[in-house]
Amino acid sequence: MRVLLLITSLFLICSCSGLKLIESDDEAVNDNSADEDQVTDETQDENVNDDTEPDGTSDEDEPETEDEDESEESDVDCVKAELTENEKLAVLQIFEEFDSACSKSVNEGGYFEIYHENEMKGFAIASSHYGFDGPVEMMTGIDKDGKILAVAEVSQYESWWFRLGSWFFDQFKEIEISKISLDPRYNDSCWPCTEMYDSFSPYEVDAVSGATISSNAVTKDVWDAIYIYDDLP
Repeated sequence: MRVLLLITSLFLICSCSGLKLIESDDEAVNDNSADEDQVTDETQDENVNDDTEPDGTSDEDEPETEDEDESEESDVDCVKAELTENEKLAVLQIFEEFDSACSKSVNEGGYFEIYHENEMKGFAIASSHYGFDGPVEMMTGIDKDGKILAVAEVSQYESWWFRLGSWFFDQFKEIEISKISLDPRYNDSCWPCTEMYDSFSPYEVDAVSGATISSNAVTKDVWDAIYIYDDLP
């Protein structure tokens, strides 16, 4: 009987030891899995860090050079004009409203492209010739089709300016440049400049009696604008 009890006790002790060994193996397996998970996480962190540049910026933070290039190209196409107050007033008299102006030039001289709400409205061309008392600077407005819109004063010091009524300036309106002869050119020292006025044919443009020198200066400014327009690409 005692022998039987001893054998039973030994059997129970061996069984418990086996269970502990199995549990130990399970824990070892779990520990290995945890180590593998940790290695995987560390590898992923390293991959993420590899995408980051040494200065702390990632590839996604890199600026888009194409957009910058396009912006630079658009700036080159239009040099914003710095109009004087008198030039702005003259442009407003011709176009009534505008948002911006581009400053450009051709062989014949400089001119402005006039824009309103991103649409090019026409050209404003300033020129100056000496009148009776000093320089007479005028702004001539021409639309995209080559028709004179109006002529506006920028600055003048003429004592006989009051003789130049609105009828004189209105003579230049609606003149289509393609319909007039540009040769021969006007003579800058002409007097009384009859041939210069005849060159507007088939349109009729006359000087102002009693203010011939002043009106001649204005007319020469208009002709300068016509030649600049004719030189546009």
